[in-house]
Amino acid sequence: MKVYIHSPFNGLKDLLTQKECKATNGEMIAIPLRVSPSCMIKDVIKIFLEKITEKIGLKAAPYRIEFSRESCELSGNFPQFRIHMLTEEDKFCALETPLDQYTEDRGDLFIKVKVLEKKSNDSVPSSTPEPETKIDTSEDEVEKRVKAFFTEAEKAKNEKKYKRLQECAKSALLLVDSESDGTGQNRLPLRTQANAYLAFVEFVNKRYENVIKILQPLPEIFQNNLLAGNFNQVTVFELLGDANYGKEKYHDSLGFFRKASNVLEKLKGPLPSTEFKTRRDMLEIKQAKCLLRMDGNEASAQRHAMQILSKAVNDQKPGTKLFSIASLELSQVYYQTGEIGKSLHTSLTALVQDATDKGLKREVSRLLGLHPQLVTAVISMLDSTPSSSSSFSFIGTTLKEHSLVEQAKIFMKKSTEASKWAPEYVLNYVHLLELDRKYEDGLTECAEFCRLHKKSVVSVSRTSVSCEEVLIVLQAALNILSGKSASSEHEKKLREKRYKVESIKDEKLDVTLCRVSGAVDSETDYTYIGIDKIPTEKSRKKFSDAELNTLAIWFTVVKLLYLKGLLQFIPPLTALIEPVRVHQRLHLTLVRNEHAYYTLISQLMEYFDDLRFLRPRLTPNESLYVFGDSHSLPLAWKSFKLQGKDREIRPVLATGVKAWHLRKESNFYPKYAFFQGAESIPNNSQVLFIFCEIDCREALAKAVEEAKYISIEEGIHRVVDIYVDTLCELAEKRKFHIYVHPVLPVLDVTRQIVLRFNKILKKRVEEDNTKMIKWINLNILEDDEERVKIEYQLDGTHVNPAYFDLYKDQLRF
Repeated sequence: MKVYIHSPFNGLKDLLTQKECKATNGEMIAIPLRVSPSCMIKDVIKIFLEKITEKIGLKAAPYRIEFSRESCELSGNFPQFRIHMLTEEDKFCALETPLDQYTEDRGDLFIKVKVLEKKSNDSVPSSTPEPETKIDTSEDEVEKRVKAFFTEAEKAKNEKKYKRLQECAKSALLLVDSESDGTGQNRLPLRTQANAYLAFVEFVNKRYENVIKILQPLPEIFQNNLLAGNFNQVTVFELLGDANYGKEKYHDSLGFFRKASNVLEKLKGPLPSTEFKTRRDMLEIKQAKCLLRMDGNEASAQRHAMQILSKAVNDQKPGTKLFSIASLELSQVYYQTGEIGKSLHTSLTALVQDATDKGLKREVSRLLGLHPQLVTAVISMLDSTPSSSSSFSFIGTTLKEHSLVEQAKIFMKKSTEASKWAPEYVLNYVHLLELDRKYEDGLTECAEFCRLHKKSVVSVSRTSVSCEEVLIVLQAALNILSGKSASSEHEKKLREKRYKVESIKDEKLDVTLCRVSGAVDSETDYTYIGIDKIPTEKSRKKFSDAELNTLAIWFTVVKLLYLKGLLQFIPPLTALIEPVRVHQRLHLTLVRNEHAYYTLISQLMEYFDDLRFLRPRLTPNESLYVFGDSHSLPLAWKSFKLQGKDREIRPVLATGVKAWHLRKESNFYPKYAFFQGAESIPNNSQVLFIFCEIDCREALAKAVEEAKYISIEEGIHRVVDIYVDTLCELAEKRKFHIYVHPVLPVLDVTRQIVLRFNKILKKRVEEDNTKMIKWINLNILEDDEERVKIEYQLDGTHVNPAYFDLYKDQLRF
């Protein structure tokens, strides 16, 4: 949607360019932005500030931004100021709410700017002080300002904003090291804490050498300093132990954990008893882990380690971090000694108590993957529990996350049966079949759900749709797949009817409706099926979970029919579903992904001349395979001529795949989906790859925020290397003729990242010496790169099939 942000331009310009500005009144300008209706207000403010910075002519943002509930504060080398966003009625916009709650397409929002009064001593200083600024290094002042940074650092740590954590820690060290003697010795606790923060960031990103480099000098300083030990010293020794453990230097690791325990023991008095006990027990468990892994350890040391772990499992409360870590370690020990059943029982029992623990999930999956015969034992154990359906589903989801799809299917099917085909469990199972490319099986499961719940309805106001109505259309499609003739006159009409689908949009209501009309061969005029116009009355309803999941099953039916080439049966389903879908804001619910696929595919029906032909119509040798995420679907089943011959595009969908998932060490299920998709394509095929949009939209900026990379560019290079290496391997092993499609720069909020990504990806593809992959040159943007050309626009996220004509001549069969 398009919104206009009204702002006092001169005031902001003066502030950001460090000029004197006592008031923020000035020339009001309107900045037009194109953003998704679901875009959060805080992200709208970020985009607006980028536009202002650009307009002023600054190359980079000169500010640091802090968000609260209704405002954000900007600070840097200029007077600190606060920004609010308001509606036309002067209502404050909460930052964590979507844009469409406050305005509609082409609506107006207003920026209010307030210069904050300078605080005397307790303000947080800029992370980059001006060179001429003299820092007051009196003891109380320095400590107060450093602790202000630590407060902000702790907040950033809890929010996993590790880049900000680094900035706060470095700013604190700058203050500490600015004292007259230059050593910071009399600020050792503060310096230690700042370094511990920096080391923590390196540790969570598994840069163990950097942890050691940052912290190694500190133990010697501790010895030569007269100050008593403090809690930060415990942290330093523990982090050094963790880093050495990560490097598999278990002897060194054990030594640091013991030093941490010794310092902690001295602090027993000042520390609260619960905090002391938790930290002591954790250090004991870590020492036990080292003892179990050290070469040449005596049997007594091994027994001592086992006693520590067993005691922790017995003493700690189930579900706590200590209980989970000790249980995981015990499970691994039992496995190494051949007690496989005991190993699984220990890890599974702990996982039931702590369902979010990644280590336990990984261990349970590993055991069931290595020993499939244990699946029966787990099912027997869960069958007797009252909540067996949710338990089966949880184990199935855990196995799916680790790409153990065959085992996951067993548990997902059991959850469906135990719940008597409750929609949420049916949906989970169908998605698992979809992951394994069993589309016909998925449709069959959906049909069985509709058959068992014929009378179940989803209703809005005076309109309702039943599972029985959906089943009639779905069964007709399944009969086609199984080669059966039409079982009734109605089914015959479903097969033979000519359908048209038109997407109509109400700009004011920001609603799109897929309007369906149909005609039989004897008729000349099409008549509307279902609703033919967008209702002006917004009959919004809060759906129950069962209704939402039922809708999601119907949406998934449309998706699977599209992938199977049964396009003829999509319009009658669309006609049924649209009356209860329109106006419902389903993009804000848990079924938003299913809804997004449904709306995309329903709108694509408009671009087909005749839906009655079954797809595919041509042989694999005459086909181009388009392999990608949802951006591959607009090209699906498109017929075209190339070099005088008929060609057809076959879709190979891999939902949710990031290039990052394809790295060697990953076993996350999107990687499984990718290689299952690749396996379905015949050798020597022409394949157009369309991936990496999700990397650009979800991952790169977040990875920089978490300090995995120094910059967006570093992250892009890493992702591009993974992606191109994978494509080259496929080209070599499968003899694919690979075309690399650029990431489509459709979304305003990620367009600049996408354009940078494409530039680096293109360079990397063209540098490939094997010449097995080829870059597709493509530009769908207006000359100012502000928006997609109108002739290629579709739904604000994808482009329509017409854009294929821009590059089809670059293909070679």
